[in-house]
Amino acid sequence: MEFRETFTNLKQEAEVKTRKLKKLFSKLQATKLEMNDLTEEFNRDRRELELTQNDILRELKKKYMIIENFIPSDEKIKLMSRFRYDDETDAWSLLPLEIEDAIPFKRPVNCDGDRRPISDFGRVAIKVGRSHRYH
Repeated sequence: MEFRETFTNLKQEAEVKTRKLKKLFSKLQATKLEMNDLTEEFNRDRRELELTQNDILRELKKKYMIIENFIPSDEKIKLMSRFRYDDETDAWSLLPLEIEDAIPFKRPVNCDGDRRPISDFGRVAIKVGRSHRYH
């Protein structure tokens, strides 16, 4: 069932419809103003994001240049092979360094009669007559 207002005369009907029109027009103006505000806010946020993106890109280029010019290529390949991407955390991680064919450092052994091991340099220094501890 449709609700219709009944008016006593045309003047009253015109006044009611004029009020409705003014109310709807003010809502339209408010909506347009809000839309302009949102557009300005969107553009401001977009400009900030573009600046942030440019800063990040500049930093990335700088780091890439450092890697290319100062890290040997074989070391770079070893390092790149250790990177892994984790989908769950959405982050890159660096796997621990695996020492392949690691030969333990050969420690000098002590000679008979010496209390501690002495390096070859120390032995030569003793033979020359200098103190092997401070040279």
